[in-house]
Amino acid sequence: MKILQLCPRIPFPPVDGGTIGMYNLSNALVNHGAEVKVLAFNTSKHFIAEKNIDKGYIATHHLESVFLDNRVNIKDAFINLFTKESYHISRFKSVAFEAKLKAVLLKEKFDVVQLDYLPMALYIDLIRQHSDAKIVLRAHNVEHRIWERLADEEKNIFKQWYLRKLAVRLFEFEQSVLKKIDALVSLTEEETVIFQSLGYKGAVCIAPTCFNIDQDQSTNQEKEFSVFHLGAMDWMPNAVGMEWFIKNVWPMVTASHPHIKLYIAGNKMPDHFFSFQSENCIVQGRVNDAKQFMLDHTLMIVPLFAGSGIRVKIVEGMALGKTIISTTQGAEGLHCTHMENIIIANSADEMYKAILLCAEDKILHQRIGENARNLAVDYYDMNKVGGDVFTFYKSLLPE
Repeated sequence: MKILQLCPRIPFPPVDGGTIGMYNLSNALVNHGAEVKVLAFNTSKHFIAEKNIDKGYIATHHLESVFLDNRVNIKDAFINLFTKESYHISRFKSVAFEAKLKAVLLKEKFDVVQLDYLPMALYIDLIRQHSDAKIVLRAHNVEHRIWERLADEEKNIFKQWYLRKLAVRLFEFEQSVLKKIDALVSLTEEETVIFQSLGYKGAVCIAPTCFNIDQDQSTNQEKEFSVFHLGAMDWMPNAVGMEWFIKNVWPMVTASHPHIKLYIAGNKMPDHFFSFQSENCIVQGRVNDAKQFMLDHTLMIVPLFAGSGIRVKIVEGMALGKTIISTTQGAEGLHCTHMENIIIANSADEMYKAILLCAEDKILHQRIGENARNLAVDYYDMNKVGGDVFTFYKSLLPE
């Protein structure tokens, strides 16, 4: 089976939720016998020079890329207000990518074209013109819900109005795409129900972001109790959630337990976060080894109040046996249970009390971490998820 994977950015290195999700599934499909070709944008926002991409990955995935300047342009964003297009989507329109995609489709025959993320659906009509392949949307999120939730949390009236406008346009585009695809790969059961409520009636495979769990042994190495957050900080829900945590939760923790330290890491750290730096709040920005960073610290916090899909860093933390404190929305879509394999805290006071509980009860937080590890093995193993998707793709094809 030949699969063409279209990606909005190069899935290497696998350092955040987006790249990990694309990279791990394509590797799993290759391991199950599929031939995968990756055609991706190399964006200004996440640019990576070819010399820095693993040569083995380029060879096994036949990687080709097209440069795209997808920086947010204030002028274009303003003009977009007077159109009916989603600015999130229109930034991925590219004549160069169209030409490259057409050339690939004319040169090779594919059984499945997998669209990773909603913007790649811009190219469905072109694919139909030049290929008989089944077109599958791998929906990493219900995109419009992220912006609806951000609008709900926004206090500035103008910003709230703008975010709602973005959400409506994403909703309209998302709904139109569901009428064009042959099949859907959704990350969670909850999101599948939402897609079906939007009118989708086709074949569905539920396949969460997966990991090579066998290599992620839970060998905690922390020397003292600490709290940490790791996530892409150019993703607005992460930045908004962490700023809320620093301002509303952390002062209560430092007042009662001044010896506990908070470590914050992640790519594209906003400059103003470094102003939060103190003796017990260490803002590190990007770290070279995310796994080692998680192993070095104790309690993982994910204070999210917007978002969709699966929080990949939560699953990564679970695979390493970490106890995680998150909100209901942060844990959405995961097969987790409060106080069994995760701790749910939706207010500043709840999060503060959860941190103190773990700091004072080592046996409790170790038990929750061990249960989290078992959950990751049961639901998010790369071999299992990849096999499910491979079988699903085969079922779409003629005998």
